[in-house]
This record gives sequence, C-alpha cells and structure tokens, in this order.
Amino acid sequence: MSLEAQYRAVYELLYKNWIRDAWGQAKFDRFTDLDDAENEQIRALSLSRLEAVVRLHANDIGNNWYNPRFPASWIALQVALDCDQAELTKRLTDSDEFELRENDDADGRALAAWVQKLADSKPRKPPGKPKPQPPLHRAPWLPELLRYERLIRGHWPDATNPRLETFEWDVGGLIDALLDKQLFPRGRKARAAAHAAAPRPRRRYGGRAEPRSGPRHG
Repeated sequence: MSLEAQYRAVYELLYKNWIRDAWGQAKFDRFTDLDDAENEQIRALSLSRLEAVVRLHANDIGNNWYNPRFPASWIALQVALDCDQAELTKRLTDSDEFELRENDDADGRALAAWVQKLADSKPRKPPGKPKPQPPLHRAPWLPELLRYERLIRGHWPDATNPRLETFEWDVGGLIDALLDKQLFPRGRKARAAAHAAAPRPRRRYGGRAEPRSGPRHG
C-alpha cells in the first residue's frame, strides 16, 4: 500500500478528464501501484457523485485561484471557448501545462502556458469537412491580456524588464470592456470599441487608478 499511489489515483480522477471518462466507462483497468483491494475501493465510487465533486472543486479553483488574480483573462476565456467556469477549469487542469504550476499557480505560469498553446493551435482540416477555427480565433489578444494582468501583479519573465514592456493591443481598454461584460471589443487595436463600451468614471484596477481607456504603452 502506498499513500503516494493513492493520492496520485485521486488526483488523476479529479483533474484528468480522459482518465475519469475511461474509468467511468470501465475502460480503465487499474491505477498503477495500487493493490487489488485499493483498486476495488476506487471502482466502488459513484461516477455521478465524483462528477459533482469535480465540478465543485473546479469552481473553487476558478473562484479562488484565477478569477481574483486575472479577472479579465478568466472572463474572456469563458466567452472565447464558449464554456462556463467549471468547464474552463476542467479543460485547464486536464492539460499538460497545468502541471507547470507551483502550488495554486499564484503567478499564473500554468495558465499562461495553456493560453499560449491555445493561441498557437492550428486545427487540421478533417476529410470532407470545413476546417475548424482555432480555439482563440475571436480573441487573439488573450495571451497579451494575460501577460499584462500578470505583469501588474508583479509576475513577468525574468528576462523581461517591465519598464520596457510594450503591448500591441489596448489592454487597458480590453480590461475595462471585459469587466463590464462588453464581450468582445472588435478591431485590431480594439481601441474604439473599448472606449465605447467602457464606463466614463475612472476604475481602480491592480491596486491603482487607471483611465478607462487604459494606460499608455510604448
């Protein structure tokens, strides 16, 4: 009996969709390093109860890890991928990039790696069918928006000087529009739409007041 093996089995059931689906369909033989009695205990779990626990835990991760730290990016991901928070969290935790995190991914490195993977994704055209759109085709600015949110929280690549950061997008305007549920700003720079969608009063964001159109970058 190995406590580590038991923990790994529970971890995979909670976080890895393909393992949970295979286990629920009786296509998963056994978890590595668990003895027969331990595997029987896992087989006795109720799939419906497990799914309920997974969804509750996924919402806890969204509410406590990502939404408070990177709110605009977290909202934008749900709209871009057409899913709710629990489903978004499950897609993230199912990825290899999720394993890059440290503890609760306070610096957003795992989330950033996953978002960049989505942005770089180029789906193949299936035979006889239209070519599918990339996951972030409606929000190509999302990696940059997340980079900005990480930067103002004090997290950026070691080789990057935050004083020299430049942004192609009007990230301040994007943040204002997203947080006011004006999804999505249009246009390459997204500036005019962001100005139209954002409220007139100044907003406090990232611990300091910023103009509704966002700070100047350059």
